[in-house]
Amino acid sequence: MSIAAEVIGAAAIGGDSPAELVLEYVTTPWPVTVVTPYIRTPWPVTVQGAPEQRVTTPWPVTIASPGVVATAWPVRVLPASVVGGLDGAASWAAAPDGLWTAVVTLGGADISDRIDHSAPVRVRRARNAAAVAEFTFFPAASLSPMSLIGRPVTIDFAQQGGVAAQRVFTGVVQLTEVGLDIGSIACLCTDRAQEIWAAMSREAINDAVGGRWHAAVSGEPDDNFRYMEERLQSVGASWALDVWQSPRVIPWRAAARSLTVRTADVDGGSLAIELPTRDSLRSRIVCRFQYRFTLLRYRGAIAQFNQPMSFFVSWYDFTTGELLKDSVQWLTSAMVESAASSLPDWFATTPLTILRPTPGSYELRRPFLDPVPPYEGSLGGTDSVTFVLPPDVAPSLATGFRQEYGALWQQSVTRDYTITVVWPEIEAQLGGPVWDEIGATLEAEFDQPDWGRDVSVEPAIPGAVGLGDASLAWQPEGADEAAVEEVMRTLLDRAWVSLWAASRSGRVSFALPCRPDLWLDTRITVEHERMRAQGDVEQVEHLLDVASGNATSEVLLAVGMPGNADAPHPEWVLPPAPVDEYVPPVSAYSCTIGTYVGGDPGSLPFDESAMVGFVTNREGAAVEGREYYPHKLTIRAPDMAAEDRDPRELVSETEIAVAIPTDLLETIV
Repeated sequence: MSIAAEVIGAAAIGGDSPAELVLEYVTTPWPVTVVTPYIRTPWPVTVQGAPEQRVTTPWPVTIASPGVVATAWPVRVLPASVVGGLDGAASWAAAPDGLWTAVVTLGGADISDRIDHSAPVRVRRARNAAAVAEFTFFPAASLSPMSLIGRPVTIDFAQQGGVAAQRVFTGVVQLTEVGLDIGSIACLCTDRAQEIWAAMSREAINDAVGGRWHAAVSGEPDDNFRYMEERLQSVGASWALDVWQSPRVIPWRAAARSLTVRTADVDGGSLAIELPTRDSLRSRIVCRFQYRFTLLRYRGAIAQFNQPMSFFVSWYDFTTGELLKDSVQWLTSAMVESAASSLPDWFATTPLTILRPTPGSYELRRPFLDPVPPYEGSLGGTDSVTFVLPPDVAPSLATGFRQEYGALWQQSVTRDYTITVVWPEIEAQLGGPVWDEIGATLEAEFDQPDWGRDVSVEPAIPGAVGLGDASLAWQPEGADEAAVEEVMRTLLDRAWVSLWAASRSGRVSFALPCRPDLWLDTRITVEHERMRAQGDVEQVEHLLDVASGNATSEVLLAVGMPGNADAPHPEWVLPPAPVDEYVPPVSAYSCTIGTYVGGDPGSLPFDESAMVGFVTNREGAAVEGREYYPHKLTIRAPDMAAEDRDPRELVSETEIAVAIPTDLLETIV
């Protein structure tokens, strides 16, 4: 085909302006390739396609798919990114000639042309640390070095000439140092990471970090930066600010970018590896958790005493009429009321019921009348004996009583949990347990000092009526069962992350020609003739020699135990609360009230501590040598066993096996 060239003015080719242009055409027998820059001519150009050529052969030609070759040994095909270099150098915004310059602003003013070429520009970023930068400059006028502290700073690395600038640091001046010999000022700068995190709300931190936090585990932090750090310990991730000072949470093994580095990509001799040591590894984390609360307790008990009327009056043999026993001093209503009202630490839950004798006449001995002959040995012909109880006297006497009581008290209960999180595979490899211990204490404080002394003081115990036991665990919001579960899950999350963090203690380091956009969110695979490793960028330091324009990026990778396997965050199954298996005896619900009679031949010496109950004596003439007692009634409340009274500790021990993510780490022979 023919293509006419654009007609242009003579000024474009010569400098004079002919009155008329003559169009001319040129044809060529070869193809013409037009590339930039374009050449314009004052005459038309005709471009024709090349003559079509065909080749014939005397033998048949078969076009088929490529052949398949099988080998007896495994073949690992390296990805193109490995063969081609650092994921293809074209994907990195790098200076075409490998030379860089620093674009530095201080307080909003560009001071790039005043940077001291004898001192490097350095920017270091690391996980869980503030970024720092260093540079030295010559001030344009006299100034106070102290006035520079706090001024905003930005640093970009650009191609020499200032084009294609890439931000590597945003922050403020932290410290200055004056070079008196040459009049320079060195600035150490920080990105204010701690301040920026501290200024965030807890809600924003919760959204960014996730995970768990509880004051029982970490204590109350001084500020929200410490809160973020504590919360992050339950998450497999790190914190940092990006180059624009935006807070970032960087997960482990889930980086935003992945790259491959070959031996040829790194500066010669800079590749090094530091493997995890046994001392740095952990095979188990012991979680100790004590939950202490107050158990509000109620116990109902009964005090009851009853004797038949025959116990109080004289006894006669109805066969012989012989006096067997004299009457005893009566139990009186006043004695019952006094004793029943003076039971320490117990209060009446029912009205006092006093059993009183019925007024009337009671025949104690029957008469033996003629002509019925008396029995042999009897006192035949004797008179009857009658006991008369007047109606006005009977109410003052008592044969028994019944009273129910209740007691309220507080008992401290501590649940002592021991939950051991174990990584069985690494423990077998290490030849035994290598462990750390973490712990927490949660206490539900009871702040009602009058409770138990005044039955009207809340809270009331459900079911606190009648005989038996009832209780109420004082577990206010924030120290209740939900909080117990949250503390345990927080400890378990931190234990799992601790095992993972310890396994990531290996380090691979190397230096590259400067890659200013290499950041902490990158996961790098290192392909070396003697080693293959994969890990997250733990630290990257960009170092620029301003005088020569040469710059390097020194990289430190965090590498875990070999295996290259993911492991999900465990779904914890929490141990149940330990149960108090103590059961009180029946005697714990009844008062002690015995009966002791003095003046009998077998009466023992009086023992006030042992003879608790109704103490009386035989009436009639005292017999020398016999023991006589004080006439009284006492009641002893049921004893509180140590299991009921003293602080209780309920123990729970559990072991949970887990899997931990591993990394690629192998040597090649």
